[in-house]
Amino acid sequence: MAHTFRKALLAGAFALGALVSPAVAEESSNWYGTAGLGYSMLNDADWEIDSIDNEGDVELDAGLGFSFGVGYDWGNTRAEFTYGSNNGGMDQITNDDGDAASVDGDLTLNSFMVSVYRDFPNDSSKWTPYVGVGIGTTSVEIDDLTEDGTNYGDEDGSGFSYQLKAGVSVNVSEKADIYGEVQYLNVSTVEMADDELELDTSSWGIFSGIRYQF
Repeated sequence: MAHTFRKALLAGAFALGALVSPAVAEESSNWYGTAGLGYSMLNDADWEIDSIDNEGDVELDAGLGFSFGVGYDWGNTRAEFTYGSNNGGMDQITNDDGDAASVDGDLTLNSFMVSVYRDFPNDSSKWTPYVGVGIGTTSVEIDDLTEDGTNYGDEDGSGFSYQLKAGVSVNVSEKADIYGEVQYLNVSTVEMADDELELDTSSWGIFSGIRYQF
């Protein structure tokens, strides 16, 4: 997993560098840092085990989400490289036969994303709506999965992911903007447990945060 994260970090850094390098020679003050915190709503995850020809879903509770990263602003277009985490609790597992079992454990989505945003400023207002789209890699981590007192330990795997965002920011100083946004994150099929288990998941999030120009 750490190796995957390192590769994602390097890929994202090179991608962002390629995007901003033509502009850096002219203007270097448009770099900014960003950090956000919010409410993460993980959708029920679909699971499948081919070896026993069975599948079902995992019911998940909402949890905490956060993100931080670096970006570059051309004016009405921005690019960001960010790390984000969306967390939730595991509540129940069901299979395609209708059987259900109560479980405990945590499911976390750790994402490295390269995103592009389009701002829609209004000269007569400090409020700026925006939309964004991003791609990257997400590690899905299951921690302390427990059923009927039996602890099955931890599992993890990584897969391609994309995100969609819509929000609004307000300028609060010469260098700082505060924002609020809605995020949708989708993670492609992730293989776990020595490729025996396949998991598909996604999440919605409501976040607020700050962007501060360097």
